[in-house]
Amino acid sequence: MSSLKRFMPSFLKGKTYKYKTQADLANLTYVEIIKLDPNEVDIRVDKNEGGVKLTGDKRDAMITLLAIKRYENDNPRSTLEDREREVNKYLRHKSEVEQLITDTEAKMAAEAVAKLPPVPTARPYSKKGGRKSLNTRRRRASRAKRAIKRSYKMSHKRMQRTRRR
Repeated sequence: MSSLKRFMPSFLKGKTYKYKTQADLANLTYVEIIKLDPNEVDIRVDKNEGGVKLTGDKRDAMITLLAIKRYENDNPRSTLEDREREVNKYLRHKSEVEQLITDTEAKMAAEAVAKLPPVPTARPYSKKGGRKSLNTRRRRASRAKRAIKRSYKMSHKRMQRTRRR
């Protein structure tokens, strides 16, 4: 089979791309992905995962790059300036969104701090009094243990009685 590929004419092999799968794009940042030449990227790169699935900003950049590639394929008169304009528009939009997110997070953090109740400095006491409530807790725990032992003894006695008969 490999000998067949070696002698196959180049027009039957199809075009080879530098970036065929998402795994090829995984090591790049979203800025590097959007600035790639669309002719180096396979049009089906969004479907070919290659073991790695891009998420977040990288996926958005890849989809925008594929949109630019489709636009250039549909409009052969598109120029390099058109491509640069779209890339700059994407990057400008991305920076505005990031700035808006950081501003909103800062406002939310300030509001959350303002809404917090004051931290009490003294230890709150129960209505019954501090020592008494601790003792009753201990007493309850020991009562429960005694009840468990008693039920075990009673069931053991019942079992012995039934065996004798």
